[in-house]
Amino acid sequence: IFFVIVELTFKRKAIRTSGLVFTTWIFFFFAFLPKLSSSIDMPSSIVSISLFILIFYELFLSCFANVSGELYMDEKTCPRKKASFLNHLIYGWFWRMAITGWKRPIIRDDLWKLERSDKADNLVRIWEFNYKSNVQRGNAQLTVNYSPLIKTKVFDNGIAGYLTAEDENVPQTSHITYCNESSAKSPSIPWTLFLCFKWTLLSATVVNIVQVVLQFVGPQILK
Repeated sequence: IFFVIVELTFKRKAIRTSGLVFTTWIFFFFAFLPKLSSSIDMPSSIVSISLFILIFYELFLSCFANVSGELYMDEKTCPRKKASFLNHLIYGWFWRMAITGWKRPIIRDDLWKLERSDKADNLVRIWEFNYKSNVQRGNAQLTVNYSPLIKTKVFDNGIAGYLTAEDENVPQTSHITYCNESSAKSPSIPWTLFLCFKWTLLSATVVNIVQVVLQFVGPQILK
C-alpha cells in the first residue's frame, strides 16, 4: 500500500524517478538474503523464494525511470532529466559524452542544451527577486524623525523665545524631516546568494553533517 501511494503521488507530480523507492527495495533485497539461505522447511522455502523473486523484480523496475509524457524530446536535451536514480548515482547519463570525448575532441554541436533551471535568465530572475526584497527590507528600516511645529521669535536683544498668542504675524517654522541614514542597511550580496540557493545549500549541509557523524559511529560499533 505504501509503494502504491508513493507511485501514484509521484505520477501525479510528474516525478520520473525516486531515490526513496530504489533505496527501500535494495534494502529489502539485501536484508532478505540471509533469510533465504537459512530456510529449510519446504513450504517456507517456496514462500521465501516467491517473495525474493518479487522483491528482485521490483528492484529491477526501480532501476529505470518512468516514461516521460512529452511527445517530442530534442536530441540536444540533457539526458539527466530523464535518467533514473541509479543512473544518477553512477553517472550513466554522462557516459555517452565521456566516450565521445575519449574518441575525439568535443565540439559545440556535441553539447546538450541547458535545463531551464540552469539557464541565466532563470537565475537572474531569482537573483533580482531576492535582491529587490533585501533592498525593500533595508529601506523599510530607515528611521524618520519629525521636528515639532514651533513658533519662535527673536527679540531686540538677540534672545529667542516662544511666541505669545498675540504674535500671529510672525511666520511659523515648517516641519523638518530628518532621515537617519546610518540605520539603513545596504543589501548583502552573500545573503542574497544564500536565498537564491538556500534549499540546495541546506540539503548539502545536512548530508555533510550525516557523513561526518557516521565517521564517528564506526569506531563505536566496533567496540
